[in-house]
Amino acid sequence: MNPQDRISDLPENLIHGIMECLPLRDAARMSVLSKTWRENWLTLPALVLDDPFFKDVLGKKRNNIFEYSSIVSKILLQHYGPITKFTLHIPRTVCPDIIQWILSLSVNCIKEVTLVNWGEISMLPSHFFACTNLTKLKLNSFYFNPPPSFKGFPNLLSVDLENICFLNDHILEDFVAKCPLLEKLSLKDPGTYELPRLVINAPNLKYLTVSGIFHSICLNGSRGLLSVSITLLKLVDHIKNRAQKLIQFLASSCKVEKICFRRYFVKLLVKDGLSGMLPAAFTHVRSLEISSIDSSEELSCAIGLIRNCPNVERLRLWVKVAEKSTDTDKHNLNSDLSCKFLQLRNINARLNRGSDAELKVIELLLACSPLLESFDLEIHKEIDADVKLKISRKLKQFHKASSNIIFFISMATKDNETSDSDTNEDSSSYSTSSDADSDLDSDSDSDSSDISIFDDEDGE
Repeated sequence: MNPQDRISDLPENLIHGIMECLPLRDAARMSVLSKTWRENWLTLPALVLDDPFFKDVLGKKRNNIFEYSSIVSKILLQHYGPITKFTLHIPRTVCPDIIQWILSLSVNCIKEVTLVNWGEISMLPSHFFACTNLTKLKLNSFYFNPPPSFKGFPNLLSVDLENICFLNDHILEDFVAKCPLLEKLSLKDPGTYELPRLVINAPNLKYLTVSGIFHSICLNGSRGLLSVSITLLKLVDHIKNRAQKLIQFLASSCKVEKICFRRYFVKLLVKDGLSGMLPAAFTHVRSLEISSIDSSEELSCAIGLIRNCPNVERLRLWVKVAEKSTDTDKHNLNSDLSCKFLQLRNINARLNRGSDAELKVIELLLACSPLLESFDLEIHKEIDADVKLKISRKLKQFHKASSNIIFFISMATKDNETSDSDTNEDSSSYSTSSDADSDLDSDSDSDSSDISIFDDEDGE
């Protein structure tokens, strides 16, 4: 008696779900099992032709444009039925067949598109803008210029644009305005193209990520924002008070819960006169990240931002200030240990130099956070042993408003800003509720290379 084939009898949508979990090459191989499985392959609604796929299929011949085009064209030509998800990585060599591929997508019910261009930036085919059922879009390295007939993407929810060249200043503004349901927008540019002014009018927008070179940002039509991440890659001439107006808008007109200010954005705030206390409070913010703090003036601005987030629970700081403690007095970093961060529970801080100014911030945060649970401290690996010893002693001496803090100490090996997924070497931890003080005591007079909070005793 032949064993029953239960998988082949599953509903088509479940079989497609199984095949979508496999690498596309393996999904194609399943078509030889039976006529039913061939049918499932030819009607597979999700086609992921990404870089791993072509590495697997072409091997050393992956730069052969003829074979590359032949594979994509054959898959699309044989396919019938709707394609709801399409991912394509375009090789460095010019690929003229992309126009025909996009045309085949525009007559389908395509909902999710990812196009990653590994070659020189090229024009996005006009047929692409006829894909009116799109809900998710990701583009990398294209000229972006919708045709005059473009009416918008009425169903689009998520847009991720990286290294995109807008042919005039109003294209992005007009495009966003024609996507009425847009909830997530990510604009990332490595600094290739400078945008004089970003105007984003999206009433349903909740998550915004902007990284690049720009003079100003106007979000007045986006009052539903929950998360804002702004990375300014270069300090350029900007319209005065625009940064201040942006801060006021985010604080007073939105219910933002997460804010990230990276690279030169804090410098822009200082240039606009925003240091110390800010004009409005971010009462809804639960998560705050501020990076690339290079001076005590910027440090004062950062502390002002933290104070203006009375309900913040998670804080991340990257500080690289060289000033001594005497230089911080003029910016009031020494003056107020009475403020309280009553909801702050998790801190991740990176020190690049171990200066007095950097340690003053650590002292302030420890003294003013009664509910603090964890403190993840990253220390640049190039800091010399004497400074590491000083940091160790200071951590012991600082008053801690919370008695239940667990410290995680790690060595940062990268000079660039780290993300949440980055790993660090030489990590260790200790808790103020256990034997932390005695551990520090035993190391205070020893050689700095033996400091337990910086070197894992178990060798992990």
